[in-house]
Amino acid sequence: MKLTITEQNQIGKVAIRTGIAGAQGVQGEAGILGSKYDSTSSTSLTIGVGVFVLTVDTLAVLSYTPGQPIVVANDSTNYMEAIVDAYNDGTKQLDFTAFVTVGSGTYTAWDINLGGAAGIQGIQGIQGVQGTTGAGTQGSTGTQGSTGIQGTDGSQGTTGAGTQGSTGTQGSTGIQGTTGSQGTTGAQGTTGTQGTTGTQGSTGIQGTTGSQGTTGTTGSQGTTGIQGITGQRTLNFVIDGGGTLITSGSAEAAQSKGYIELTTAANIAGWNIYANVSGSIGVDVYTASYTDFPTMTMISGTNKPRVDSAQKNTLSGIAGWTSGVIAGGNTLQFRVNTSPVITVDRVTVVLKLDA
Repeated sequence: MKLTITEQNQIGKVAIRTGIAGAQGVQGEAGILGSKYDSTSSTSLTIGVGVFVLTVDTLAVLSYTPGQPIVVANDSTNYMEAIVDAYNDGTKQLDFTAFVTVGSGTYTAWDINLGGAAGIQGIQGIQGVQGTTGAGTQGSTGTQGSTGIQGTDGSQGTTGAGTQGSTGTQGSTGIQGTTGSQGTTGAQGTTGTQGTTGTQGSTGIQGTTGSQGTTGTTGSQGTTGIQGITGQRTLNFVIDGGGTLITSGSAEAAQSKGYIELTTAANIAGWNIYANVSGSIGVDVYTASYTDFPTMTMISGTNKPRVDSAQKNTLSGIAGWTSGVIAGGNTLQFRVNTSPVITVDRVTVVLKLDA
């Protein structure tokens, strides 16, 4: 490859230098790929809450581990949010438990990828009647609801460290041509005389500014509409044995699996329970005010959330419970009883709450 350099000297002559360009350096090695999660599956599944098994079609090595949040989607309006139970990259079998669904139907085309753990979203109440519009000042803005917990980010792949190729040698400079002689400069003509400048006219007098009109009075603010009624919401509590059967015992310390505080008052309107496999477990529900804690009172009575040789169960209403009214600021406690005999290692308790 030739490199041509064109220069112009002070007297208008052009000199051309031609050299050979250096060879391009060797390209560096590519960086190591990061963990991969996006994949597809043609397994036939029906959208719903519970435990599922599918076979991943992607041949690449995937990095799913138990406990990771994922989204299994047919499209943007039909999908399931779930937690990974197990993944075998040799057989490409993915076991997961779905706990949130959008849309419905049975499909054989799925996209699978990581998903964030969404916070519980309250149901929006019916909009109140709009007040009469005034011309007064605007009312203050209501408090914004809390944001759900964001899912963890996947790790980034290592950046490649390839070395830059060496710079080629510069070609030799061509021989400069001879410089031509400069022509003679012509004589400059004489400059004509400039005419005289006329005098500027005087500026007219500026008129006076008129007085500003009075400002009109501000109208009164319209009345605020009645607030709409709040709908039903759910509270999900997951108990995970970490791959082994969930444990219990005779003492409270062995039975207790955690606490949740309700910031607003609610009435329990029923429950659902989902296990990762068909089996048996019972979960008692206790409550206490902030002042009484840690002294807890059982409210689930004789109809607590439980499964007996099954994978799911449900109750509409609270028949058999001693109380379903939870004051704002009270704490809920979930305890696993020794009866029935525990035969599952993961269970999700869903409480249905009315305002």
